[in-house]
Amino acid sequence: MAIPILNHMDFGKVAEIQNVLLHTTGSGDVSSPGTGQIIYDSGTIKFYNGSAWLSLASGGGTRAVQIDTNGDGSVNNTLELSENLVLKKGSGVTLAESGGVVTIAATGSQLTAEQVEDMVGGMLDGDETGISVSYDDTNGNLDFVIGAGDIVHSMLADDAVDADNIAADAVVTAGILDANVTTAKIADANITMAKLANIATDTFIGRTADNAGVPKALSKTEALGILNVENGADVTDTANVKTALGAAMPSNTLAIGDANTVTTIAGNLIVTGTQTIQNETVQVVENNTIQFEGATADAHEVKLTAADATADRTITLPNLTGHAALLAVAATETITSTPAELNLLDGITTLSGSNTGDEPDASATVKGIIEIATAAETLVGTDAARAVTPDTLAAKSVHATIDHDNSDFETQLFAVIDHGLGTEDVIVQLFDAVTKQNVYAEVNRTDKDNSASTAKVKIIFAAAPTNDVEVMITSIKGSTVKTPVYTA
Repeated sequence: MAIPILNHMDFGKVAEIQNVLLHTTGSGDVSSPGTGQIIYDSGTIKFYNGSAWLSLASGGGTRAVQIDTNGDGSVNNTLELSENLVLKKGSGVTLAESGGVVTIAATGSQLTAEQVEDMVGGMLDGDETGISVSYDDTNGNLDFVIGAGDIVHSMLADDAVDADNIAADAVVTAGILDANVTTAKIADANITMAKLANIATDTFIGRTADNAGVPKALSKTEALGILNVENGADVTDTANVKTALGAAMPSNTLAIGDANTVTTIAGNLIVTGTQTIQNETVQVVENNTIQFEGATADAHEVKLTAADATADRTITLPNLTGHAALLAVAATETITSTPAELNLLDGITTLSGSNTGDEPDASATVKGIIEIATAAETLVGTDAARAVTPDTLAAKSVHATIDHDNSDFETQLFAVIDHGLGTEDVIVQLFDAVTKQNVYAEVNRTDKDNSASTAKVKIIFAAAPTNDVEVMITSIKGSTVKTPVYTA
C-alpha cells in the first residue's frame, strides 16, 4: 500500500526527483482523476486537463487559437485546447478567409447621421398645440418655442402651483377672505406674547372650572385656590414648622415617611433610650453586646461581645465566605500558621507510622521524602527534585482528530491545534483514522495567521483527505541537548 502524502512537496527548484516511475495504469481505471494528473498508459504518457485525458505524442505539439472579439486588432480571448473553432455566418454579416485571417463584415447599407436628422426634423417641423417647432438643418438642432399666453389653467394640474412658484410678497391681506385663517394655518409656538391682549400688572391668566375653557384674569383668591396655597403661607417660619410637626406627633411619637422612605441624618445620632430596630434580627441589647436572633425567631439568641482590652485592638473580617472557628479557652496569642499550612492536616484524624519529621529528601541514591511534580513542572522537563507520575507524564502529550467533513476545513484546507505545551520543541505525527497508516502533511509551528507559536501547530493539506486524521503531539522540552558534528 502506498504512503499517503496529503500536501505538496516543494523541492525549491534545487533538489531532484530521481529514478521515478510514472503510475502505470489505464486512463479508464482512474476514478475521479485530478487536473494535471499524469499516468503511463500502454506505452503512452497521458495527462488529465480537467475534462479529458490527452496523450503526449512525440514530436507533436499544440497551437493556440487566439480571437479578436472587439475588432480592434488585439487578442482578448484564446480557444481552449479541448475546443474546436467553428465560425458561423449570421444574419446581415459575411465571412471571408485569407491567409488564415477570417474577416467578418456587415451586409447592406447604413443610414448616415444627416439622413437620420432629416427624417426626425421632417416629423416635428411645424406648429404643435401651444408649441412651435423648427428644425435647423445647419447644426441639426430642433427648436421648441412656447407662445405667449398659450399656457391656460386647464393645462395646470391640481396643486401644481406651490409656494416655490409664488413670488415673494405676492399674497396680500386683500387676497385672504375674512375668517379664513384658522388655527390649522398657524404653526405651533408662532404667536408671541407681544401679540396677546394687554393685561394688568400682577395678574395671572387662567381659567376656573366655571369658565368653560375661556381664559381670564384670575383674582388672588382664584390663583391661591388653583395653587392650593394658604394666604400668607411661609414655609421658613419656625413657628409654622413647629406647629406642623406638633400636629404630626400628638402622642410624642414621630413617624418619618413610610416603608419606602430612606432617611439620612447628616450629623451624629444620639439615642438616650433603648434603640430598637424593627424587622431585623440584629439588636444592641446592652453595652458592648450585639444580639443576633438567627434564622428562627425563638427564645435563643447569639450574643457577640468583646474581652476587656488592655490596648487598642483591631479584628479584621476576611473577604471570604465560611464559618468562624472558636477556641475552648481565651486566646493569649495569635495563630501564625497560614490557612494553606493548616490545610495540610485536612483529613488527618490520627497519626501513624514512624515518621519523625526529619526524614531526608529523596534522591537517586537516598531514600526519603519526595514531592510529586505537577503537570506544569513536568512540561518544563528540568526539575530534578520532584517525581513524575504516569498522569503528569501524559501531560507532555496531546492528541486531536481532524474532521475531514468539517465545512470550514474543506474550504480552508488547514487545521490549527492548540496543544498548550508551551514549547515549539514538539514531535507531530499523523495517521489515517480508518486505515491506521501514517500520513504526511505540512506541519508548521504557528497560529492560523502564520505567526510563530509555542502553543499551537498549523497543519496544511493540499486537498481534504477521505478519512479523519488523528494527530499526536509530544513535547520534548527539557530533553538532552546534543551538538552536531560537521566534519568527517
